[in-house]
Amino acid sequence: MHKVLSLVVFASAIAASAQDNSSAAGILRRSIDALGGEQTLRSIHTVTFKAVGHHNALEQSIRPEGPWFVDYRQIQETRDLDQNRLRYEIESRGYYGEWWRTAEWQKSAIIVADGMAAQIGADGKPGPGRTAVVQDAEESLALGPERLLLNALSSKDLNRDVDVTLHGYQHHVVSFHLNGTAVRILFSPINDYPAVVELRRPRPYDTFWSPWGDITTRISWDLWVMEANGVHYPHQWTYESNGLPEQTVFIQDVIFNSDLSAATFDIAADIKSAAQRRRRTIEEIPFGLPNSPPREVTSGVWQVPGAWNVEEVRDTNGIVLIEGPLSNSYSAHAIEDAEKRFAPLKVKAVITTSDSWPHIGGMREYMAHGIEIYALDLNRSILEKLAAAPHETQSDDLARDPKKPKFHLITTRTLVGNGATRMEIIPLRTVSGERQMIVYFPESQMLYTSDLFSKLADGSFWLPQFLQELKSVVDREHLEVKTIFGMHYEPTPWTEFLRSLSASSKGQSGK
Repeated sequence: MHKVLSLVVFASAIAASAQDNSSAAGILRRSIDALGGEQTLRSIHTVTFKAVGHHNALEQSIRPEGPWFVDYRQIQETRDLDQNRLRYEIESRGYYGEWWRTAEWQKSAIIVADGMAAQIGADGKPGPGRTAVVQDAEESLALGPERLLLNALSSKDLNRDVDVTLHGYQHHVVSFHLNGTAVRILFSPINDYPAVVELRRPRPYDTFWSPWGDITTRISWDLWVMEANGVHYPHQWTYESNGLPEQTVFIQDVIFNSDLSAATFDIAADIKSAAQRRRRTIEEIPFGLPNSPPREVTSGVWQVPGAWNVEEVRDTNGIVLIEGPLSNSYSAHAIEDAEKRFAPLKVKAVITTSDSWPHIGGMREYMAHGIEIYALDLNRSILEKLAAAPHETQSDDLARDPKKPKFHLITTRTLVGNGATRMEIIPLRTVSGERQMIVYFPESQMLYTSDLFSKLADGSFWLPQFLQELKSVVDREHLEVKTIFGMHYEPTPWTEFLRSLSASSKGQSGK
């Protein structure tokens, strides 16, 4: 009986809410009142808090659908709402920290953003920050729980949308645009609190997210607490982007309008100038490295160094590129560079050896050109998602002229090309390299190792587990190897790799 009465009361509350103040502005004003009132919200000038949370490495975990590598974080954040400035300090343990060396908390960053430039520093060494940090800070301040409803109320295109089902019952929805970002807010009709704020926009400065076009991010707010100043404030923030769980933050020790040091948000003039000079989108990053020119690995095979290397291979009847990283622009320049180098040959194929987002960031350009794509069978799903990613706000070649990708899916050792530069594509099928492939050049006994490992500053390879996996595949496939090279390192003698593997094995065994 009590359960039936509760359901009746619940349904009556929803019906009453739907009938009263059903306009977008009315919904907003009810929510503002529920959070403490307009005067209370406007009286918030600064917010400081501590937080703990976790962040999922969606962009480079072993599988796109998870589980993902996790980074655990301790955060101290200060939000200056009047001056549009944000400062946060992060300590991390997990994927982004030096997890393979130590279990200690790593001070990974102190980040300050003021709407124009960002400064990032750890261990007392500040430097210019990425423009993506500025965009993230602007969104966090404008669309956080302190200012979201007020900004929505003052928008010029505020609209009441159709109710949607959330948590099993209907929620009211209002929408508007803020600085070009499409925003929706979902409100519970029971308590009038904002349950979710949804953003749809490109993230052109973000290395990981830029290739995905218009990104939909949903921030859910839970664990509401009435603070000492009378405002109701959520203490758990959960972020999802494109339906994937990006991060969760649990907030503690919230203080409003505390006295802040004048130096809290200082950004040195030279760092601000440097940050603003670096203000470019991922698509604007130039091809290659100005101080590290392309090198000929062997006759007909060139490596173009970069944060992600690209290999250009001359075949008898066309050009094969290895990797399409970073951006469409980067791939367009790679095609142009290879066709100029090997004129009059044209690019006929590209081999993509990994599913990490920066590694496939330029693949839409190859799809737009109708170029054949050699990819691991397990990576078909993520490449199809990339092909279908919406690019309405900032269109690219594939969005303007859609084409079905030409996939050649690799399931087993596969020969590509002929002559001295012929290649054999080999799936790794190892624990760490489940979604990766290597490329073997039998004529020159060279082996391209994808992203399974890379070289550290001291010349050693990272990590011992990865080295062992590659050696096991070389043995499994009976490869004769003289030289190795990869996505993040230059051509290296195979003997050097074997020495590093031997040394790391002895170190791990305590010998």
